[in-house]
Amino acid sequence: MLDNALKDLVTTSIKLLEVEEDDELEVELRNYELSEVKYDFLNFINDIGKDNFKEYYLGTIDFIKSSKLSDQRDLCLDILHKLESIYGIFFYENTTIQSKTDIDNIYDFLKFIEFDHVEFISSIWKFLNVDFIRINIEDFCLKNSNKIINEIVDQLEIYILPKIVNIFFRTNIKSVIINNFIKMSKRSRIWIILELEGEK
Repeated sequence: MLDNALKDLVTTSIKLLEVEEDDELEVELRNYELSEVKYDFLNFINDIGKDNFKEYYLGTIDFIKSSKLSDQRDLCLDILHKLESIYGIFFYENTTIQSKTDIDNIYDFLKFIEFDHVEFISSIWKFLNVDFIRINIEDFCLKNSNKIINEIVDQLEIYILPKIVNIFFRTNIKSVIINNFIKMSKRSRIWIILELEGEK
């Protein structure tokens, strides 16, 4: 009788230890996954504004979009802060980040600012009627800022852009728009030249 009771006690203790070990392993896995997500998100934020960001974005965005919405909301807030710090971009309209759509809008805006703007920016240069290959982009833009702003407004009526991109162009101050137009034009100069040459 005692032997049976002892066996039951030992069996129960072993099972409890196994459960505790499983729980500890699950916690460790969760912590590892959380650390991995935070590490990937941190790299994503740190690469904004760098020449290799397009490749990093395209290589990680699917993983990022598969993460928990709460983590993605935090990431989007960090994206907006980073865009403000390096590009001076600030949304004067209330930019809510609650739904999956709100989150995707932030990703779309980031993509536009960083690399997915060639067609739109090329359309502006096309109507500015200058030799884009030879001009000093910054000098020209600073001297012709009003003309560029007017052309941007006209092209916004033609191009279907993400809503948040429209908000950026329609609500930010002129200097921020022109400075970012300059940066996008410089960063994508080769692709803009190819786009303009292809339209001839």
